Amino acid sequence: MSKNEAKEHFNWFKQQIPSRLEQLGAFSQIHLDYSDRSLIDIWEWYLRNVQIQNKSTSELEEEYSETEE
Repeated sequence: MSKNEAKEHFNWFKQQIPSRLEQLGAFSQIHLDYSDRSLIDIWEWYLRNVQIQNKSTSELEEEYSETEE
C-alpha cells in the first residue's frame, strides 16, 4: 500500500467509528458515549462475552485463502 493509499484507508477507517459504535452498542445493549462509565461497561461486557480461540496454522491459512485481496 502506498503512503497515499494508507492515508485514504485510515481516513475511511476513522469515518466508520460512529457506525461501529452504534452497532456495538445495539449488540451489547450498552449506551456508548465515550464516558468513563461506558468504557467500563463495555469492557465488562467484553470479558463476559468474548472468548479467544487459538487456531492452528492450517486453520489460519484456510481463512486467509478464503479472503479477497
